[in-house]
Amino acid sequence: MGYDLTSKTCHGKTALTKDDTTVAVAYDTGKGDPELSVLHKFDEHNSIQPSVYLLSREIKSKYVRSWDSGSLATTVQPGAKLVVLEWNDISPTGIWKTKATVPLADVKAAKFSVSRDWKV
Repeated sequence: MGYDLTSKTCHGKTALTKDDTTVAVAYDTGKGDPELSVLHKFDEHNSIQPSVYLLSREIKSKYVRSWDSGSLATTVQPGAKLVVLEWNDISPTGIWKTKATVPLADVKAAKFSVSRDWKV
């Protein structure tokens, strides 16, 4: 739970975990649309997380594949007709973060970013 003084918004989340499955409800007054999500870990490297925004009924699904030195997360938002790919590569000196946001209707409008978090 938190409060952002600059935007005057409040956010919070509650979750319940049983074995390899977590059910969570999150709310942000800035968005105004509660999110219900279910995270299931298939094994130590693979998980899936479908989510639904309760007021707008927007659905998204996230699949994460991780390994010792990083992870690849794929999020599909059918309502927004959008696919987001996030790749994190962990090294001894920090983390490379690569993100591609691809609108399905116009692939040429894709956005791509690369950033580096240095470990000091």
